[in-house]
Amino acid sequence: MAAYGWHIMVNPPSNQFDSNIRSVIPRYDELLEDSIDVVLNHHTPETWLDVGCGTGNLVLKAIESSPDTSFTLLDISEDMLAIAREKLGDTHRYENYSSISMPFEDYSFDTVTCIQSTHYYEADGHISALKECYRVLSENGILVVTENVASMSGEGYSVSRSRLKRFLLSQGKDEQECEDFLNRYGTEYFPRTAEEHISELKAVGFRNVEIFRYSFSQIGLFAIK
Repeated sequence: MAAYGWHIMVNPPSNQFDSNIRSVIPRYDELLEDSIDVVLNHHTPETWLDVGCGTGNLVLKAIESSPDTSFTLLDISEDMLAIAREKLGDTHRYENYSSISMPFEDYSFDTVTCIQSTHYYEADGHISALKECYRVLSENGILVVTENVASMSGEGYSVSRSRLKRFLLSQGKDEQECEDFLNRYGTEYFPRTAEEHISELKAVGFRNVEIFRYSFSQIGLFAIK
């Protein structure tokens, strides 16, 4: 996983990678905390799959409130999984697979989280990842997704772009770094509008879909199977 477009480094120090994430995703820790809060207000999870886990930041926070949960972390990057294992230890399960082809049986987990990990997929890949999340989730299980969100108008995009640029500048990026980062929108990652996110989740079979977070360029949704 390269969260919100921050390129994976070869064997990155975990503190450097995590610092980079926080410098490009506004309110990143709040995003994780809100995602966990949604899960815990739906049920007490027994089996929790974190798809595109990166360096394990979500699970690191989640185990504080859910210490008896069995966590599985999945990521396509061996480097990210290695860092996650270093942070979290060997008591959890780690799987080096893509989110569009997961090595689990149907109904394997009562909770699935997918945090900033599928925005590089175009339409077909994105739907495939959602179908896999649906497949491995148990009945009445919950999927929590946070993802980049597209603006609904050109004027809205201008405001969102300006807000994000101000944030990036506040994190020490220079003008050129900001422009290079912002210009990846729609060319290297593919955000969807809130309506598209909802319709795609419903299309793969989720019976209830709700927005729980909308901040800067990220949207948070939960879906009940």
